[in-house]
Amino acid sequence: MRAPRIVLGLGAWTVLFTLGGLAALRSVHPFDAWYMTHWAFNYEHGFIKRGLIGEIFSRLVGPVTVPNVITASWLLMALLAGALVFMFIAPALRQPDRLGAWLFGLVAITHSATIPRLVWDLGRYDHFLLLILLACLAVLYRASPVWRLLVIPPLCVIGLLIHEGFFFMFLPLIFAVWFYEEGGKLFWPKLSVVICIALLLLFIQTFGTISNPQLYAFASKDYTNVYYGVGYNIQNEFYFIRKSAHLLLVNHIVLALTLVPTFLLFRHLAEASPGIKRHRWERRILITAALTPLSLYLIAQDHFRWWGLGITNLFIVFAYLALREHAAQDLADRVERMWVTAVCVAGVSLIFGPLGDWISSYPAFHGLWFIRGL
Repeated sequence: MRAPRIVLGLGAWTVLFTLGGLAALRSVHPFDAWYMTHWAFNYEHGFIKRGLIGEIFSRLVGPVTVPNVITASWLLMALLAGALVFMFIAPALRQPDRLGAWLFGLVAITHSATIPRLVWDLGRYDHFLLLILLACLAVLYRASPVWRLLVIPPLCVIGLLIHEGFFFMFLPLIFAVWFYEEGGKLFWPKLSVVICIALLLLFIQTFGTISNPQLYAFASKDYTNVYYGVGYNIQNEFYFIRKSAHLLLVNHIVLALTLVPTFLLFRHLAEASPGIKRHRWERRILITAALTPLSLYLIAQDHFRWWGLGITNLFIVFAYLALREHAAQDLADRVERMWVTAVCVAGVSLIFGPLGDWISSYPAFHGLWFIRGL
C-alpha cells in the first residue's frame, strides 16, 4: 500500500506526535517515594547491589532530593523515549512511502507496554537498563566481532551493577541477538563472558546485602526488603500471590483479553519472510529471549511490569530484524495485511492507558467496579 511520500510523511509525523504525545501525557502521575529511594543507595557504607547510580548521582549532583531525582528521571525518560521512537520508526525511515511501516511505529510508540508505561513508571532503573540494551544492539548492528567482544561485556557489567535484574530482563536478548549475528563465531570467548557475568551476579547477590539497615533510613522503608536475599523474595512473592489471588486473577484476565490483538499481530510478524531463508529458528530464539522478563514472576511482585518489559523487547526485536535483514518492506507488507488488528492494538492502548506494575494491569481502570469489587 504505497502513498505519495510527502503527503504520507507529513501525515504520519503528525499522527505519531499527536497520539504518542497524548499517550505519554496521560501516563504522567505524581512521583512516588519508592522510586526516589532507588537513587539513595550508594557505596558510602560499602558495596551494595543497585548502588552504582546512587554513587554516581551523589558525586555528580549531590544529595538525593526529590527535585533532583525528578529532574534526572525526566531527562533520562526523554533520552530513552527518543531512542525508542527512533528504533520503532526506523523501518518507516527505510520505507517512507509504506503505510504499514508507519503503522508499526505508531503501534509500538503508543502501546500500553512501551513508552507510556515507562512514563508512568518514571524513576525506575529499568530506563537505564533499556538504554544499555539499545546501546548493545547498536554495537551488534554496526561493530565488528572484535569490537562487539570488547564493548558489550562492560556494558552488561554496568547493567548488573545498576540492577541485578538486568541478567533476566535484557541479558538473554543481547546474547540471542549476538548469536543471531555471528552464529558460533568466537564461541569460547562469548561463553567465558556469560560465565563471568553469572559469577558477578552471584557475587552481587551474596555480598551486596545490607549489613546494617539503620544506615539506610530512606523515604520508603519497605525498599530494604529487596536486600534480604532471593529466598526471602520467593517466599514473599508466594505470600503476595495467596493474599491477592482474586484481584490478581481479575487483572490478569483483563490483561489477557486486551493483549489478544497485540499477540495476533506479533504472531504474524514472527513468521519468517519467504524471501529470507536463513535464521528462521534463530528468530524463534530471539522472540523467546525477549520474553525472559516474565521469568521474574517467581521472585518479584511486579507482574505487569514484567509483561511491559517483555512486550517492549518484542517490539525492539521486530524493528531490529526489519533493519538487519533489510526486511522493512516485508514488515510493512505484514502490518498492512493486518491493519485492522494493528489499529485495534493502538486503540486498546489509547483507551486503557499504560500497564501498571504489581497489582493493577491498567492503573487507570483499577477503580472500576468489576476490578475493585470482585
